[in-house]
Amino acid sequence: MLDEELDNMSIFALREFARRVGVISPTSKKKEQLIKDIIDIREGRVQPKINTSKHGRPPKTNNLNFNELPKPFLPNENYNIVLQQPRNIFTFTDIETVGGFVELTQNNAGLLWCYKDFNYSWIYIPSELIFTTHVLTGDYVVVGLGKVDGQQCVTKIYNINDCPLVKYDPKRKHYLDYKHIAPTKKLTFTLPEFSNLGLLKGESAYFYGENNNANTQTIINLLNDVKDVKKLYLNVSVAEKNKGFLEKLERCEMFVSYLTNSIEDGKRMIKLCIERAKRIFETGEAAVIVVDDVSSLFDVDSDKTLTRELMSLTKNSNAAGSITLWPIMKNVVAFDKLYDKRFVIENNSIIAK
Repeated sequence: MLDEELDNMSIFALREFARRVGVISPTSKKKEQLIKDIIDIREGRVQPKINTSKHGRPPKTNNLNFNELPKPFLPNENYNIVLQQPRNIFTFTDIETVGGFVELTQNNAGLLWCYKDFNYSWIYIPSELIFTTHVLTGDYVVVGLGKVDGQQCVTKIYNINDCPLVKYDPKRKHYLDYKHIAPTKKLTFTLPEFSNLGLLKGESAYFYGENNNANTQTIINLLNDVKDVKKLYLNVSVAEKNKGFLEKLERCEMFVSYLTNSIEDGKRMIKLCIERAKRIFETGEAAVIVVDDVSSLFDVDSDKTLTRELMSLTKNSNAAGSITLWPIMKNVVAFDKLYDKRFVIENNSIIAK
């Protein structure tokens, strides 16, 4: 929420918002002091007051109208969206702790995408938690769950991108704050056949092949073999016959939608993959993205806005991490000027082009 938005709120609305973000005794303070206290909490200068008591009734609404949410965010609808990540589900006496990806939505709120039984479901994140923690789309968070008016939602965020909240710096730098430098560090592999390809962290290596199944199987073998990186796999054209390939991915975050899904589902997967890679880069880690394949992105991204952003995402920095891109290109020539290396997939082998 912007400072001018706070200034335009009524004193009653401002007090309620201040109470939610952890301002002490908001009803006894004037508007100017409330705004200052809210900003201090947002900027990390003051720790919010955490109410651990179970007394009192939570507010009826967090300003999120579910009827206004675009699909697939409407409740009680089933969608074949797969967004795979390491599963983190722990059940305690009166609280459940889960891990998932953040997606920011309208009304300054968010959704947490969580994996269960090879499918993903979303859980609502109230706006006050978004405000106080500064989470972004693509952040991986570990959260505590509770209920407000019978609706399950996130009630506390414990960990952001493997960093405990108490050690988390809300003033973190972002992807665009870092300059790209020429990549020099090699990616490490287990198999010599992949090590000999000379693939580097922070470069774009394009892969070409005529056989779709061979392309997918070979690029998955390559992704499984690379070490010491965060692995991302993007595919927005999955059919039932292709699911066997996806099951072979190891320790990989998958951003996948099916051919039968809506265009918006596919676009959402592309955007989440982009933002997830940025968050990994910002934490100083190396990310490798496999795109299987680029031509299929055009079916859901008609103006190619997201595809252009994805294909130009490659970056390397000594002060941060790196983003390496491995797209299967097939007959796509639109992004030829962006490649650093090119390879051909033939007979399940990778050959320098």
